[in-house]
Amino acid sequence: MTAGCITFEELESRANEAREARLETRCVVARSKSPDRVNLGLLIQAAYRTFSLKFKLRVLASRQQTVIEKLASANFSSCPKEEIRDIVDRIDELIRYERGVLEDSQKLGMVTRFLWNASLIKLGSQVEHLDSISESLHVALDDRTTALMAMALEEVTK
Repeated sequence: MTAGCITFEELESRANEAREARLETRCVVARSKSPDRVNLGLLIQAAYRTFSLKFKLRVLASRQQTVIEKLASANFSSCPKEEIRDIVDRIDELIRYERGVLEDSQKLGMVTRFLWNASLIKLGSQVEHLDSISESLHVALDDRTTALMAMALEEVTK
């Protein structure tokens, strides 16, 4: 791809970060729902993971903003369809993992959600933005849909 466009490695890296965040979120959820008596070791471990994940979510949201900006400014008209399809697949994977993180975070207690709130809100809006970009690229890859949109635009502009 041309300079300034998103790279496969960058998208893959964000997907890996989202995957790790999802796994850690599940771990914190499982520990917070544990029926066992609370012992100091588990409490400290859960607190550590909670604060660690807060940092990871903030970093992920920040890096993802860069990805969104690159995707929004990229010119995909000169890219081969296979390359666009690969990008869309990676975006879809990223969206899937991040929706999982957001769903899992809803299972946590109020204190944890309060600690993660800013990052969760930002990730939520970014996931919707990425989903919009993904849908646009899916439409661009579908020749029938593109032709229908062109005809509809032609009718509207008459």
